[in-house]
Amino acid sequence: MVQFARPRANGWPWPEEEESTRCYRSHSGDGWHFRFLPAQCQGCALADRADLRPTLAIDAVTPLEAINWGLVEQFARLEPTGQENPPPTLLARNVGVRGVRTVGKGKHLRLVVEEGAHGSVFDAVAFQQGEWAAHLAEGSRVDLAFQVEVNEWQGNRRLQLNVQDLRPSTA
Repeated sequence: MVQFARPRANGWPWPEEEESTRCYRSHSGDGWHFRFLPAQCQGCALADRADLRPTLAIDAVTPLEAINWGLVEQFARLEPTGQENPPPTLLARNVGVRGVRTVGKGKHLRLVVEEGAHGSVFDAVAFQQGEWAAHLAEGSRVDLAFQVEVNEWQGNRRLQLNVQDLRPSTA
């Protein structure tokens, strides 16, 4: 089993003889980069404190009006997604906040966002980002990094933005 195991798959560790010589950098599905440094690796040193900051890989900058069922079908061709093949992360700039509230005892953020006065409107959820509710109000402008997902509830299917990160818009 160890011969065919992938790193982090099912919790299988690297064989000890390989671990002593392995030094690599990995990108996780949540946007964090990790550096694994075995104790025996003499050539590995942290080059810069910037390596310690989390990063989020953005696949494309897109307006909200480009988010539709056809795009979701195209993204489905990239599946299966997971640890080493995360779903595409998109960035929409200068998006208007139409509604904001917290859910899950204040841990999560629920937004209604729009592009322009008569543009596309989407529900968005930002898990573990409920603290943003204190800094956002109706009419705020934000930049959103998100993944598109299908929200299916009571037989209704709608597109929803799964917010990976956000910031006040500078535009």
